[in-house]
Amino acid sequence: MQENNILFYSIKDDGIGVLKEELQSIFGVFVVSSKTRTVGGRGVGLALCKKVIELHAGKIWAENDKQGKTTFIFTMPL
Repeated sequence: MQENNILFYSIKDDGIGVLKEELQSIFGVFVVSSKTRTVGGRGVGLALCKKVIELHAGKIWAENDKQGKTTFIFTMPL
């Protein structure tokens, strides 16, 4: 989707999701969602995504739907 020279991208996670209370903190370095601790992960991937997107003057965030599935949204200027 495009709006005012900004592209919006969204990626829906079909996995176990992220708790609503953790949606902001999961973009920190070495932060792992409590729902994924048993699955694995080091807490680096989303922090790296955030850094790259911000270096390109974009923004990233996550939202949950009613079923608890997480959608990651980020913007990039044209």
